[in-house]
Amino acid sequence: MASAPIVFLLSLSLVFFALVTSQTPPPPPPPSCSTLKILGLVTACVPNLGGSLLPINASTACCNALVGSGSVAAVCLCRALSLVGVKTDTTATVTNVVTACNAPISANFTCGA
Repeated sequence: MASAPIVFLLSLSLVFFALVTSQTPPPPPPPSCSTLKILGLVTACVPNLGGSLLPINASTACCNALVGSGSVAAVCLCRALSLVGVKTDTTATVTNVVTACNAPISANFTCGA
């Protein structure tokens, strides 16, 4: 007589376990461009630009900061340049710098609002 409640509870446990383990975890949040990253890029990259794009190679502090920013490197650099009021074509500047540093950037990237 006691086996019916045990079987019911075991069945319920299996159903619950199946439901819980079949759930996929939520996707990770998109990477963000924190204030600390922006300030680091201002410090590392803007003096190198000097109002115009100077040759930058992968060993510069700017490139080290960009590569450390991961997939948001270009977005962070756009924000850093706008923060200090760089008036040049920021999309071209950012694309050139990020490409020179071998950091990831999408083919259709633009600095935008």
